[in-house]
Amino acid sequence: MKTVIIGGGGFVGQHLSARLLARDGNLSELVLVDQIDLPPASDKRVTAVNGSFADPALLEAHVKGADTVYLLAAILGGAAEANYALARRINIDASLNLIEFLRDNNPKTRLVFASTIAVYSKPMPDVVTDQTPLGPTMVYGAQKVMLETAISNFARSGWVVGLCLRLWVVMVRDGAD
Repeated sequence: MKTVIIGGGGFVGQHLSARLLARDGNLSELVLVDQIDLPPASDKRVTAVNGSFADPALLEAHVKGADTVYLLAAILGGAAEANYALARRINIDASLNLIEFLRDNNPKTRLVFASTIAVYSKPMPDVVTDQTPLGPTMVYGAQKVMLETAISNFARSGWVVGLCLRLWVVMVRDGAD
């Protein structure tokens, strides 16, 4: 089984990869994609790829044939507010291109998308349910809602096997906004 983690060098990506390597006996290849230099892997199943998932050649070389893809990479909160064009390029355009790439190459690929609680309106209730209203107040949250909608539509159409997870507080890299 081939698994790809886009954003594999981040906090969630590092912990996810360690857990997959420790627990998944069927994992034959784990590809970590990130724009930062990843440390050399101690496990022969791991391939570290330095690059952007916005690059079609990277998708062709490293994502094609994946059984599962985790999309963790994004331009987050304050950085998305400060640079809308960059946030759109990564959070919307590159992400949609990835989903379409999976649809065109293997609609059985499982896509796990890391969304955010920034999709909810404020004030948020103490308990969040499926009925909690959406109403993002930032570019980042709005872009995550757009991707959730696209993934849901693609899944309903049978073009991908999609799963969206709304994560609470996540630590980002040192020095990141």
